[in-house]
Amino acid sequence: MDPKPVIANPVVINRLEPITDWSEWDDRRDRVVKIVIGSLKKEETIKMATLPEDLANRFENLTHLHLWGIRGLKTLPPLPTGLKCLDVRKCPDFEGVAEMPDGLETLDYGECRKVARLPKAPP
Repeated sequence: MDPKPVIANPVVINRLEPITDWSEWDDRRDRVVKIVIGSLKKEETIKMATLPEDLANRFENLTHLHLWGIRGLKTLPPLPTGLKCLDVRKCPDFEGVAEMPDGLETLDYGECRKVARLPKAPP
């Protein structure tokens, strides 16, 4: 597999609160490499609005997705194939993902008590 080109001026979305309007990043969507929503502080949890169903296409260069302390997050939409890190710690309602991205290197779902099973990583 050919390595992906280096993204000039990469964008990191970092929010403590849920995002309600994902179009805010439309003009930079090809440069978004990391999304962090929420907090790992014990006392902080937030109610997730929604993740875009077209997450994989909208942010095709996304390599890191961190969703922390989010209530109401049960599953995720299809993920970008180049995603390397998926971190959904402290999401009490999270049940799992339908399919793991091919290049996933790190998966952290600590304190997600509703995860029954996860799909196998591709060979």
